[in-house]
Amino acid sequence: MSQPSDHLLRTLAAVPVPSRVVDLGSGAGETAEALARLGFEVWAVDPDAAHVEAARARLAPLVGDAEAARRVTLADLSALGFPDAWADWAVLAAPPPAALDAAVAEAARVLRPGAWLWAAAAVEPGQLDGAAERAGLLVAEASVREGGAARAVYRRPGGAA
Repeated sequence: MSQPSDHLLRTLAAVPVPSRVVDLGSGAGETAEALARLGFEVWAVDPDAAHVEAARARLAPLVGDAEAARRVTLADLSALGFPDAWADWAVLAAPPPAALDAAVAEAARVLRPGAWLWAAAAVEPGQLDGAAERAGLLVAEASVREGGAARAVYRRPGGAA
């Protein structure tokens, strides 16, 4: 079982609920479950059917079976199926390095102006920053190396800070 990042939970502790959070590459739903327990409106996406079923099972006790089936979807990280400018936050943890640019670009697309992306990937900090820059995101918290991965917080330009 993969626990949500302490840094992610500390970052989101100051975010008002029920902000809409999209968990990209949700895996078995550990992070989605933790965020739902904190009161966030969580939507999770994963490209693996077994992960989607596990994440739905984790969310079902919190939001009901039908809502969990609606909120946890099977999709490629480069085509989430959500509307443009729809989410308040996106969480991207451990995308495959080859999919990093496409996943960050898709996260940027679904974020409303002024919204935020928390990202961590098994790449060098400069690679993570480069993907965010190519997606048009601004650095909100500089990327650092932590536990074999780079992590950072980015902001979509526009809207309220």
